[in-house]
Amino acid sequence: RDLIQFLKDEKKLDPVYTSFTDELSQDGVEEVDLLATYTSLQSYKDRVEAFIRKNKSHLVIDKLYKNLPITMNELEVLEQFLLKEALESKDRFIKEYGEQPLGKFVRNIIGLDIEVANQLFADFISKGNLNANQITFIHKIIHYLNQKGVIEKQLLTQAPFNEHHDQGVFGIFPEEDKVMKVIQVINQVNENAMFA
Repeated sequence: RDLIQFLKDEKKLDPVYTSFTDELSQDGVEEVDLLATYTSLQSYKDRVEAFIRKNKSHLVIDKLYKNLPITMNELEVLEQFLLKEALESKDRFIKEYGEQPLGKFVRNIIGLDIEVANQLFADFISKGNLNANQITFIHKIIHYLNQKGVIEKQLLTQAPFNEHHDQGVFGIFPEEDKVMKVIQVINQVNENAMFA
């Protein structure tokens, strides 16, 4: 930097001085809503799922999360609420997610309360005289319900439920009454989401 002054500049130009006056037209100024722009950049699925998680305290969504029974009227109220606020239209929802019960859809997003899931199987675990593999299997069901909210019964013979026995629930529980108890709990969880 100190040596710059000694450089020879053979094509030295004289400085040009200008004077500009900035003019701002108040009529041409408009505010841009950055949040709306951001929202439009989010995918439809991200917006819908974020909206449902944000409204977890909505009466019907909370009932689904806590495995409380809901009525058809409550389901219709939830559908109207979601259509008005997040889903845009029923056609768009079906195009993105396919035909599925609304209760199952919401449960898949919010899952099932872990305390509720544990409580569903607490009596079975404490009184069922279960071995280590059976308890591990029940804990897998509880974890799955916490994440996905519902279980289709045929999954009980597929991954991840067939890691300890290739027949899944039927291999882990050779006693038919125990299998029926597990299926009975799962049926109750699915029915409370209006998904049977």
